[in-house]
Amino acid sequence: MNINDNEQIVNLLLILIGLPACGKTTFSKTLIEYLYSNKINLIDNNNLTSNIDQQINIYHLEYDEIFKLICKKIDNNNSLENWKPTRLEVYSQILNIINNKNNKLILLNQILPIKSYKLSNNIDNNNNNSIDNINKSKTIINLIILDDNMYYKSMRYKYYQLSNSFQNVKYCQIYFKKDIYKSIENNNNRTINNQNHNNFKNINYHSDQDEMVFLLSKEKERNITKNNIIHQFDLQCRKIISDIMKSKTKSSGCNSSVNTPYSNVSKVLSQYKQTFLKTTLTGFIQDNHDYIQEYSDIIPPPHIKIAF
Repeated sequence: MNINDNEQIVNLLLILIGLPACGKTTFSKTLIEYLYSNKINLIDNNNLTSNIDQQINIYHLEYDEIFKLICKKIDNNNSLENWKPTRLEVYSQILNIINNKNNKLILLNQILPIKSYKLSNNIDNNNNNSIDNINKSKTIINLIILDDNMYYKSMRYKYYQLSNSFQNVKYCQIYFKKDIYKSIENNNNRTINNQNHNNFKNINYHSDQDEMVFLLSKEKERNITKNNIIHQFDLQCRKIISDIMKSKTKSSGCNSSVNTPYSNVSKVLSQYKQTFLKTTLTGFIQDNHDYIQEYSDIIPPPHIKIAF
């Protein structure tokens, strides 16, 4: 995103994945302090040329803290109702950071960087009128750390899509693998206000009963739609093969009831069909499950005759 001719914005989106109390927030704070204390350059050092300055802004979006603010904002401490607006708030906040505008409606104030620092080439800083300073470019780098459990792929996918929708967004995710019993132990060692009671009963940290039911029902719908799509494609493929074989046997004058050279063709086509349904189509649906419902629209209705 170019703010002006001499300014560019790069957004680095870092997604943290893991159970509660597995160390995501501790990692975030340690990383932020390390980057800030050492003034780390977040992009290729080759990009820091004599005519480019950098400003690094570090954002830490911690779901638990935003959830508390949302509950306070709407005067309702019922997590069964507030997890949805909290997730929407987090996503909208990130979009506003990426766009450098407050385009998305948010409940809270726009989140500000928790740390910021600059990297400069320090060329003749006292000569503000020099040609080098006038033509100097500036790169703004936003490191956005999303500190949430992000257990389901569907929860992360919309953030991954941002890297496809915006050329200035780079996506990265880190998975924190930790024994659940160790996570429970860490949770018990927290102060009372920061403990997450009963959340370990569900594999998704922020999925309380209401959210878990929603996600499970969504997953069930996906499986039903997936099976229906495969079934519909199977019927269409069978019909296509049948039409091809009828056309071939009719044109050759062969009796379809006896063994002919076209029998082998039928077997080969059937094998291709099985391979397509079991691997290609299934894999395609699995990789694009967020749009799976839309795929049903590309299946021709049974009454439409397909020409070859």
